[in-house]
Amino acid sequence: MDKTYINWETVFEDINTLSNSVRRYNIDAIVGIGRGGLIPATILSYLLEVKVVQNFQIESYDGERNTGVHKLWQNPEERFIEKFNRKNILVVDDLADSGNTLNLVKRFFEHKDVNLYYATLYFKKGTSFMPNAYVREYSTEEWLVFPWEEINSACTPCNKQLYFNI
Repeated sequence: MDKTYINWETVFEDINTLSNSVRRYNIDAIVGIGRGGLIPATILSYLLEVKVVQNFQIESYDGERNTGVHKLWQNPEERFIEKFNRKNILVVDDLADSGNTLNLVKRFFEHKDVNLYYATLYFKKGTSFMPNAYVREYSTEEWLVFPWEEINSACTPCNKQLYFNI
């Protein structure tokens, strides 16, 4: 599988573009899909001036291999759902790949009285879940490598020996 490396500059530009796309939804709270979606979710929260960001932690990959099993580590609590009853919630992830994670989140909120909108920075052709907003489309043959996944990228321009004692 071909790897496509995405740098921080592109991520920031794309999050800004995404913020302009979702602004019309008048978002009251954001749910970030951990881990990869938490970074765009947090940046979006600042751009949209939304102070509440919740984590929805789901794990389905082992390295670059999709295990086919979703481990749910954390989801929004009932008091969050009650507080944002009939409000607009933006679910954010970095990528809609297979669509399985976002479909699981949709099922979680299915019988809750909230207005959900979905935004991803990117999506892959053939995903089973199309977000309301996204910035770029990629082929299923590409493996996206985000800057927060690479220690050299995450540290740039810092000295990784100094910060990580490597």
